[in-house]
Amino acid sequence: MAIIRSLIIVAAALRYSLNPCSSNAKTGKMAVSRTSPDSCPFACPLRDGGGCYGETGPCSWHWPEVATNGLTFAQFVDELHKLPDGSPFRHDEVGDLPGDGHSLDRDLCESLTAAVSHLRAFTYTHYPVLGNDAHSERNRHVLYDMIAGGFTINVSVDRFSDVDRFTHLEMPLAVVVPEDWKDGPRTRRTPNGTMCVLCPAAPTGSKVQCVSCMLCAKPNHPPIMLPAHGARRRKVSAAAL
Repeated sequence: MAIIRSLIIVAAALRYSLNPCSSNAKTGKMAVSRTSPDSCPFACPLRDGGGCYGETGPCSWHWPEVATNGLTFAQFVDELHKLPDGSPFRHDEVGDLPGDGHSLDRDLCESLTAAVSHLRAFTYTHYPVLGNDAHSERNRHVLYDMIAGGFTINVSVDRFSDVDRFTHLEMPLAVVVPEDWKDGPRTRRTPNGTMCVLCPAAPTGSKVQCVSCMLCAKPNHPPIMLPAHGARRRKVSAAAL
């Protein structure tokens, strides 16, 4: 009951923004959302100065405004329903899924999945999924249901050497890798032989955009390597192996 009470209190305070047609150079012209900073789980090593690109640069100028001027969850869901059928949608350019920082809110996640079921939707999460503790078990079940419902949730892995610890979960994975890997091999194998692929938009000079790629929206993709970026990319790169 303590988990449920915490979820109700915290999730109710989350706020959202939705750009129906982003002009971001990386994503291309597609719908993109943000969730207020208080959505980020405590397990994320990038939060609170750990290297999150959302805490520095232009993104940091606008992200805090979501918390004060953003849409409520109900308003956000209503806007999602209005997006054209079959259109691409990147949820959470910054921010994370509804929860209390430890456990995902099943009801809100179900509502969010239903709201994007007519879209080609994907996002990423740092909510913990490994282990047999109550939070991780709950999160795994919620994520399995979301993925089965057509919403591709990529579980964030913070080090290339950790990928093999996640593969038995059979979830879409996105792994942070050092910045200089962006111009290296397009595929790499983990120590246990898992084939990982580089984000097609990562190489210097690449003209690939999310809207034309949508690899992250395919639930059965191999683990995707995302090179560290943002003002603190060197700090993130040093911890990515």
